[in-house]
Amino acid sequence: MTALGFSEKYKDYIRDVGARLYWPEPSQQELLNSLPVYNGSHDYTADWVYVALPEWAVDLSADGKGILVDISACKNASNPDWRETNWWAAAFHYLNGSAERQAEIALGKPLHSYSFRMPNSHADLYEYAWFNRILLFLRRWAAHENGISEEQAFPVKPDGTFLLTHDVDYIKKTLPLIIKKSVFDVMRFFKSLASLKIGEAFQTAFKAIQFALTPRRYNLFSHIVELEKSAGYTSVFNFYPGRSVSKKSWLLDPSYSLEDVAGAIAYLEEEGCEIGLHPTYGCWENGKLYNEQKALLDKYLKTPTESVRQHWLRFSWQSTWEAQRLADLKRDTTLLWNDRPGFRNSTALWFSPLDDGEVMDGFQALPTAIMDSHFFDYTTADEQTQFARLKHYLDEVRFVGGEIAIVWHHRVFHPETGWGGLYEKLLNYIKLADDEKR
Repeated sequence: MTALGFSEKYKDYIRDVGARLYWPEPSQQELLNSLPVYNGSHDYTADWVYVALPEWAVDLSADGKGILVDISACKNASNPDWRETNWWAAAFHYLNGSAERQAEIALGKPLHSYSFRMPNSHADLYEYAWFNRILLFLRRWAAHENGISEEQAFPVKPDGTFLLTHDVDYIKKTLPLIIKKSVFDVMRFFKSLASLKIGEAFQTAFKAIQFALTPRRYNLFSHIVELEKSAGYTSVFNFYPGRSVSKKSWLLDPSYSLEDVAGAIAYLEEEGCEIGLHPTYGCWENGKLYNEQKALLDKYLKTPTESVRQHWLRFSWQSTWEAQRLADLKRDTTLLWNDRPGFRNSTALWFSPLDDGEVMDGFQALPTAIMDSHFFDYTTADEQTQFARLKHYLDEVRFVGGEIAIVWHHRVFHPETGWGGLYEKLLNYIKLADDEKR
C-alpha cells in the first residue's frame, strides 16, 4: 500500500478522525458504516471535479456547485454522480495530503509550503474545508437513509474554534530582517507600478527606506496578551531555540538567543499562554536536531513544550511529523501555505496523521489557514478587501464546525508595520460570534 493508495482500512481511519466532532457515539458511527457508499476507486490523479449534491443536502454545497473531489473517487468523472462517488476515498486523499505527497515524489523534494510549486491545482481547492464538508454530507446522508432528521441522529454541529498563535522571529530590527522585508517591498513597488498606482508605489518605497533607517526593538508581548485577554482569549507563542550554524542561517533564522527572551517567556507562562518550539530553518527532518532544540527551549519552561510550528513552514509530508514525534513533540501547526491563505489539505480539524500507513498515535496536527503576511506581503489590496477575504476563511470554519490555527507574527503588531489593526478586527469578529453562541 503506497502513501497514495486507498483501502477499506482508511475508511475506519476517516470515521475515527471525524468521530470527535461529528459522530462521537458508537451507534452514530454504525449509521455511517451502513451507508451504501460507492466503493470503487481509481489511481489517484490530483485532478478535481465538482459533484452535485441531492436536494436534501444542497446547503452543504459550495456556491451551489457541490463538493470538490479528486476524479479518482468518481465512477464517471465526466458525469459525476453523488451515488457513484467514493466519499471515503475523497475524504482520505484530502486529509492525507495525497496531492502534495504525489508532488513530493514527482519532484524528488519537499514543496516546503509554497503553493506555486504544486504541479496541479484547482481554483477552489484551498478555499473550502472540503474534508469537513464531506463528513457533514455523510452524516446528513446517514440520517436521510434512516428516515430521521440529522438533529435526531447526531449531535449539534460544533460552533468552530480558532487557535491563536504567534511566531517570535525578531525582538529587534536586524540586517537580515531589513533584507528580507526589502524583497517584499520591491515586489509590492513593481506590482503597484504595473497597476498604475503610482502614489501607492512611491509610498511603499518611502516606507521601505524609513524602515531600513530606523532602529527598533519589538517588546510587544504584554500588548498582545492584554489585547487577547480583553477578548477572553489566550494564545500560543512559538520561540526560536537560538542555534544557527551557517551563513544561510544568518539570513533566514531569527537573531536572538533564548537568554534574550527569558523574561518574556516567564511572563507569558504566568499569563497562561502556551510556549511552543519554532525550530531553525534547517531543522525539518532530523529527530536528533529536534531533540537538541527542544531541550534548549525546555530549560526556560516550567513544563516541557509539546507544541511546534516550523520556521518558514519548512515541511515534508514524508519526514517532518515523524521527526517531530521522535523528539516527544505532540502537536504541530505547520500545515499552512507561505504564499496564500486557505485550507492546505482542505481540512479544518485536529487529526493524527499517517506514517507509512499507520496512525501516529499520541501526535496531532492542526492546519493553520490564516497568516498575517498573506494579506500584506502578497497583495496590495486595502484593509477592507483584506478583511473580506480573511473573513471568508473564518466563516468557512464556523460553517463546518471545524478547527484551525491562526498565526500573527509578534513583530508586526508594532505601528511601523501596521498589521495589528487587521488582527484586532479578526479578534473582534471571532469574539462577536462566540458571544452570540453563549
